[in-house]
Amino acid sequence: MTKIIRTSISADRVVVALSGGQPVITVHKGFRTLKKYILRDFKKVSTVSEETYRHGGKAAAGAVVGGLLTGGVGLIAGAAIGGRRRKEGMYTIHLTDGNHVTVETTDKKLIAKLRPLALLGS
Repeated sequence: MTKIIRTSISADRVVVALSGGQPVITVHKGFRTLKKYILRDFKKVSTVSEETYRHGGKAAAGAVVGGLLTGGVGLIAGAAIGGRRRKEGMYTIHLTDGNHVTVETTDKKLIAKLRPLALLGS
């Protein structure tokens, strides 16, 4: 899931997603696409925060199911599988036209593209 936290772009909707394996910012007004910002339009990417965590509710559910099906060993395995690691990142993308977009995402592929850009200070 990806959501826009803050943006200086005046539009009905701003979407950050991958297109052709690269991050793209799409600006919408009503049903029309007004502008697309592609990688060459990114002036700088900054990391606001990054967090890795385990989803506790799914770990508990996995433990219960595993415990019921196979006993003690299943309890531990179910908790480990159910509570997979999740990564969340928040990045600010500064654009060459002076606008910026702050985005929060759990999309692993988008994080994998934005994180190196932030480390480079693109």
